[in-house]
Amino acid sequence: MLVKVSMTMESQAGTIPLESYLSDYRSVDGVLMPYKAVIKTIGPERISTVDGIEQNVNLPADRFALPAAIKALIKKNP
Repeated sequence: MLVKVSMTMESQAGTIPLESYLSDYRSVDGVLMPYKAVIKTIGPERISTVDGIEQNVNLPADRFALPAAIKALIKKNP
C-alpha cells in the first residue's frame, strides 16, 4: 500500500516540496483505499479525512453540465 507521496508543486512563491502520508486503509468493494492523508508543505500541516467512498455510482446526466452563467461567458468570449 502507498504510504508516502513526495512531489514538488509550482506556486506564486516558486517550486515548493510537498509530502503526503496516507493511512487508515479500508476495504471498499474489495479495494483498499486510504481514508486519511497528512499533507506537509510550507506552513502548517493539513489533515484530510474521508467519511466514505463509493465506487461506480450512477450519476445524473446533468451532473457535469455547465451553469448558465458560465455558458453565457463562453458565448461572449469564444
